[in-house]
Amino acid sequence: MEPFVRKPMLALALAALLTSGCNSADRDDKQPNFVLSANEVRLAKTLAEHELGIEPHAQSRADRVVFVKVDLLPAAETERLVMVHHYRYQGDETIFTMVNLKAAEILSQEIEAHYPTALAPGEMERALTLARADGRIQPVLQIGNIVMEARPIQFSKAGDPLFGHRVAHVLLQRDGDYLATPVIYVDLTSETVNLKN
Repeated sequence: MEPFVRKPMLALALAALLTSGCNSADRDDKQPNFVLSANEVRLAKTLAEHELGIEPHAQSRADRVVFVKVDLLPAAETERLVMVHHYRYQGDETIFTMVNLKAAEILSQEIEAHYPTALAPGEMERALTLARADGRIQPVLQIGNIVMEARPIQFSKAGDPLFGHRVAHVLLQRDGDYLATPVIYVDLTSETVNLKN
């Protein structure tokens, strides 16, 4: 695979990231080597998205791909190898891109369908927004002291209507205790709210 640094436009962006402190030699001595800097995260994300051909502003709702996270591979701290996670709505796919940050290149990329993966921060916020706007949930929210949180949930049976969809389980908490009902599933693929009492 040809390293990305040979591509002129991306090379300039990568050079800026690399010279702004994402090399481990440029790190603050107080920062542990197993912590990724913000610049390293940006570099990994940039490389992975370039490999995927992602143009964020050109995506429709159906074919959108979201950045989820970057993990430093623990056995490779000195090499600064990371795994970048993206989620593609079309096909319910998680995309894993292994990146060598020191060389600024992609080492591998794998796609797993129906793989349980975390929600991106923007997805969590969207799930909570959709839940708050649902008229069936608003009476519960008016009780007061309700805290909402969103967690990913995977439906594993192919016959389930939510199988293959990006779904957030929205939990309601009051005074430190989770409410048993309603059970709220926000389907981010169709942007609908499913309620079970």
